[in-house]
Amino acid sequence: MALPQVILKIEKANIKVKNRDFPLAPTPNTERLERKETRLVRKGYKAVDEGREKKADRLLGRAAKTENRLIKAKNK
Repeated sequence: MALPQVILKIEKANIKVKNRDFPLAPTPNTERLERKETRLVRKGYKAVDEGREKKADRLLGRAAKTENRLIKAKNK
């Protein structure tokens, strides 16, 4: 889905401004990544409580990678 371009009118001159110059609402992709990260962290902490350190490390590592993807998606 393409976002509409914003046109500013200044002294009878139309100037097109890129959409990323304005704060955007969260996209479905960022919402999905946030849910995935939250789920992985929750499962990781549960594994820690159960004493399963290796599984916890794996899950929390995946959560960190997802967080990095989320940060990159928000910066775009």
